[in-house]
Amino acid sequence: ERWIVVTSIFQPSPATRMLGEMTRQGWCYVVVADINGPHEYDDVEGVIYLTVERQRALHFQILEHTPWRHFGRKNVGFLYAIAHGAKVIYDTDDDNRLKAHRIPILGFDAASAVRLEDPVNVSWPIEPRGSHGSLFNPYPSFQPSCGHIWPRGFPLDHVQ
Repeated sequence: ERWIVVTSIFQPSPATRMLGEMTRQGWCYVVVADINGPHEYDDVEGVIYLTVERQRALHFQILEHTPWRHFGRKNVGFLYAIAHGAKVIYDTDDDNRLKAHRIPILGFDAASAVRLEDPVNVSWPIEPRGSHGSLFNPYPSFQPSCGHIWPRGFPLDHVQ
């Protein structure tokens, strides 16, 4: 139910190896490859490495719309995790090293006073100029302690 999702174009690093150790604590761990990345990632404990070939075999519709050499490929990892029962996803990067051998997750950490069942205040979707869809910044619902936060790639003129 708990998944770590990372994209990487680099060989395994100390940070990605440490994330692999989290599989001993019940985490599942998927690394999404790109065409300019390594063909194997087999020296990282417990990792599911979605090579280019494995991604193409998934038949997710998003693959048709997600370019190679693009950060958006991480969405393939999110969908893979969800398709395999993820209820919690730890979204991180291949160069972010954990400070401790644990991943504190809101609602799952014994020290947390907030439970996932508690209502949270979420931002309303916004309609970008000249578009037919809406944008939604889910990050404020995570109750950040550092002010406004938003996902990478979110249009800055829509950050509120």
